[in-house]
Amino acid sequence: MTGRRMTMTRLLRRLGLAKERRSEPRLRLTVMVVVGISRHQGSLIDISKKGASVQSFSALKPDERVLFTLRFRHLKIELNGIVRGCRVVAINPRATYISRLQFIDVSEVARESLEEFMRMIEEVGRRTWKRTKDGYSRRTAGTPREIIAVYTQLVKRDSIWEEILVFDPEQPEDGVTLPSGTPTAEIAHFCEMYDAADAAGRTLLRQQAETLCNVSEDAQ
Repeated sequence: MTGRRMTMTRLLRRLGLAKERRSEPRLRLTVMVVVGISRHQGSLIDISKKGASVQSFSALKPDERVLFTLRFRHLKIELNGIVRGCRVVAINPRATYISRLQFIDVSEVARESLEEFMRMIEEVGRRTWKRTKDGYSRRTAGTPREIIAVYTQLVKRDSIWEEILVFDPEQPEDGVTLPSGTPTAEIAHFCEMYDAADAAGRTLLRQQAETLCNVSEDAQ
């Protein structure tokens, strides 16, 4: 690589614009998990066994060494990392940044903890509703306080419903998206009504769900 090309690569990396060669697929979070980056806090955007992206109100310096801390249920993960990029994503009402981190010196124990955390997030973000003789129900599991989702998306999958915690209020093609605070009984009722409705009725249900999401968003 020529000196000029190396200089350009470093410049793009500092601006957070350089292409990242990922050897590990990253899990993109659909729920909020708060993490620590040295003395700062932020919300985790995606993570793999090799690195993570974090959104915060703090600008991090490229190539800066940081301590990444994640606490979730019984897990406490602490990893050393290097900032590989930091870019501004919002100015108002407060400057907000997304920083890309590369983990270094990851021990076998830490790697196993990361894998366990990613499995937990996938399980929390997706739950299945099944029809019983008493109507639709799902296995209940406490949602950790570290997780905050804005909406609950219900997607029809043959004879079951898949519940996905999301930040986007967009309505799916086959199903509905509701505010995350919707009571369990109402979610089950939506599933029942959707099953019984024809195409026009399902369109009306999606419109009603969209109105509920808009009201919820205005209230925030």
